[in-house]
Amino acid sequence: MKSIPLIAFCLAAFVSLVGCRPEQSVTSEQPKSVEEPTVAHPFLQDVEEGKFVILNLGAPWCPPCVIMDPLVDELGTQAGAVVHKVNIDNYPEIAVQYNAEILPIILLFKDSVLVGRLEGLKSKEDLKEAFMPGSN
Repeated sequence: MKSIPLIAFCLAAFVSLVGCRPEQSVTSEQPKSVEEPTVAHPFLQDVEEGKFVILNLGAPWCPPCVIMDPLVDELGTQAGAVVHKVNIDNYPEIAVQYNAEILPIILLFKDSVLVGRLEGLKSKEDLKEAFMPGSN
C-alpha cells in the first residue's frame, strides 16, 4: 500500500522536472512571428500596443503548468505586466506559432518584441529574475 504514494510522488517529481509534452506534436517548420498572427487572441492587441506582456502557455492536464500558474500571475502583476494565460488545447495555433514542444512556456514581450522565453517548471526565484531582472 505504501508503494503507491511513493510511485505517484516519483512520477509527479519527474514530470515537474522535465515539464509536460503535448500528446500531439505542435511544432511547425517555420514558427511565425508576432507580426503574422495565425489566430485572434486578446494578448496580440496588448503586444501590438507595446505593453509588457507575459504569455503563459499551458494546459490543465500539465502538473507543472498548474503549479506555476499562480506564481506567474502574482509575479507578473508585481512586475507591471499584463498576464495572459492560454490553454493550448483551446488555441493549438498559438502552440504551433510559438513551437510549444514542452509545457509550460512563458513568453515575455516588451515594446512589441519577444524578449524572453522560459520552458518547463521554474522556481519562483527564476520567474522573478525573468520578470524583474536585478530585483533579487
